[in-house]
Amino acid sequence: MSFDELKPAVAVELGAAESLAPRVEEAPLPERAQRSLDRATTLKQEKRFTEALIELEKASRLAPASRRVTRALALASWESGDIRRARKHIKEALAVSDDDVMCHYLLGRMAASRFENETAILE
Repeated sequence: MSFDELKPAVAVELGAAESLAPRVEEAPLPERAQRSLDRATTLKQEKRFTEALIELEKASRLAPASRRVTRALALASWESGDIRRARKHIKEALAVSDDDVMCHYLLGRMAASRFENETAILE
């Protein structure tokens, strides 16, 4: 195996953090919620965060117990710059599953941005 083939242990880009999240079996989303989640994903990739957040809020109302939707809300809020909203959704996602890597990563980034280095390292 060459050095170029090695994958980094830590996500370099924020979008890569989603792939690090633990895979927990979750009931399938209702069809309308899944459509909203899919539209939100497309909008987020196009950097249309306000519209993506609206679609994710719809999905959240249709599937309020979905960890996947809550995590997507947290990530889209973070990427849009709405840190308070992101923190709220992160706390909700961690209430369901406290071992969510992406959520801890985002909390660490938030702590680091406030120069709370010890908290950032612990997250």
